[in-house]
Amino acid sequence: MRRRSLLGALAAGVVGSSAGCVGHPLPPLRGTVARKRIVAEDGTLLAVTRSGIDPRTRLLRERFPREPMAGNTTITEKLAGEIRERHDDVGCRVTVRHRNENYVDGVDSGETMSYRATRSTFNQVMAGDGIGFQIGLVDRPNLLAPSEIVRSGRIVEKRLLGRRNPDDRKPTEKRLLTVTREGVSTNRSGLSGRTVGRRTAKRLLKTFDALVYRFVVAHGSPGKRLYETERPQFDRARVGETATFKVKGDDGGRIAEFVDGG
Repeated sequence: MRRRSLLGALAAGVVGSSAGCVGHPLPPLRGTVARKRIVAEDGTLLAVTRSGIDPRTRLLRERFPREPMAGNTTITEKLAGEIRERHDDVGCRVTVRHRNENYVDGVDSGETMSYRATRSTFNQVMAGDGIGFQIGLVDRPNLLAPSEIVRSGRIVEKRLLGRRNPDDRKPTEKRLLTVTREGVSTNRSGLSGRTVGRRTAKRLLKTFDALVYRFVVAHGSPGKRLYETERPQFDRARVGETATFKVKGDDGGRIAEFVDGG
């Protein structure tokens, strides 16, 4: 079947799937994020690769890198508005090195393709991520929200915080435990170790409205990034180890689970 005819058939399938609750008509694609960019009519404004961050305008040089968490390259809604005020036709691009074939856009396994992406997708992924994704059949080449994001990095710090949510006031957080290669720092009795057991968590929840578990992960270049997670992942991870994990969240800032023995 010629590609134009194939696209017509697939597009019809998507329309039908909306009414009949059928899945995406294309097989899932897999690949590795090689680069992500913010572009405009006058060229590339920001480029992020595993080698680092390359802001190319005064505005973005003032915002990146975000030390000490330089690995955070998300574009907030406010920053996106400032960029649009200065440039026309602003968009996001994510370049993927394919692990399987995208026969709609003619991309073989091992080749790269630069896809249009939403700001949300730009924020979710990092260069070096392994992703599972689908492609849109209009405004091609178009990368839809990834179904899976797998990332690696070295855990350099673990943090436990207690959060209080007072009525009609901004939530407050108190650092309860910090674990680094140098040792353990805590201001609460019963938190002398590197993990937080179920009983300890239950006891702390008598004082706080919620417990917040965080990791600082080093990704080489561009740098460190702060993540939230749940207690089982917090207790499982060891400071200093290199781990592989799946991330979720609007900005890819939540470690959902470890994989490959991480």
